[in-house]
Amino acid sequence: MHWCLGFALKLDPDAVLLLKKSRTLHVNFWNGLGGKVEEGESALDAMRREFKEEAGFEIDEWKYVGALYGKDNLWKVSVYGAKLPTTREYHQIDHTYLDKTEFDTPYLVEAGDLRSFQLAPHTRPLAYMAIDAVRYPNVRSFDLQEV
Repeated sequence: MHWCLGFALKLDPDAVLLLKKSRTLHVNFWNGLGGKVEEGESALDAMRREFKEEAGFEIDEWKYVGALYGKDNLWKVSVYGAKLPTTREYHQIDHTYLDKTEFDTPYLVEAGDLRSFQLAPHTRPLAYMAIDAVRYPNVRSFDLQEV
């Protein structure tokens, strides 16, 4: 199985677009946007398609951040980062009602607040890696293998 996972970012102050999953993998956890790479589709094309489906708008310029590989390469997650358009409005988090946020609705979350969210596995470090990759163009991509 191959998935794509994207972190769309606002810089200064750093914030990332996340959503709380209502179905499939990591239900009730916050994560970046993305999904399954379809047969014959590149991971980048899947990232663009999944982001548009989940966020309702397009981002064309995604930077490859790296990949996570499952044990014996049974699965792969291609990770991307991108800058959010500054001309759009985004749902903001009200920490008083964090448990009442809508499922599958993207919310802009300040990077410093990520500790207070129930995140899917690896989401926090991947979000920070995406911030660095988008902010600093010379940051190299990574490959992480499950053991």
